[in-house]
Amino acid sequence: SATEAFNTGIDTRDRNACVVCGWKVEGCVDHAHIIPRTANSTWEELREQGLIPLRAKSVAHECRNGILMCKNHHSAFDCFYFYIRYIPERLAYVFVNHSKHLDLALWNDKDVRIDPDDPRAPWAVLFAYHEGIVRATRPFGASVVTLPAPPSSPSAHSTHYTPD
Repeated sequence: SATEAFNTGIDTRDRNACVVCGWKVEGCVDHAHIIPRTANSTWEELREQGLIPLRAKSVAHECRNGILMCKNHHSAFDCFYFYIRYIPERLAYVFVNHSKHLDLALWNDKDVRIDPDDPRAPWAVLFAYHEGIVRATRPFGASVVTLPAPPSSPSAHSTHYTPD
């Protein structure tokens, strides 16, 4: 089936391990979609704009729209704590801890385990799309942001916290 082909393609390419941390425990690694499998209209727009090939399979079944991740990294990816960016100068996909979450700091600016030369490697545009959503969802990451107080306020600054 198409789902089996999706899973097998990703398992082989990602060597049955989380692309971020290398976790390989059976049953603890997920087949994650970069563009959510329910985002058919987004997938079709990417296709219509020529950003992905017309021959691409559906959003749910295209192995270049998937990566293996442990349950922790999969959840953090889907909750927009980090993104993965292709850096041509490094010839690598790189982990970016946009949220500045301490539990993800270890992997920040580290290459993830995706070979960009593999014909089944994710299309970089899919990660760019995900990055845009991360930046829109968490414009200030999870950091404390200090803003100037309104002129009538007695305090010099007000602090707003963006929860992680």
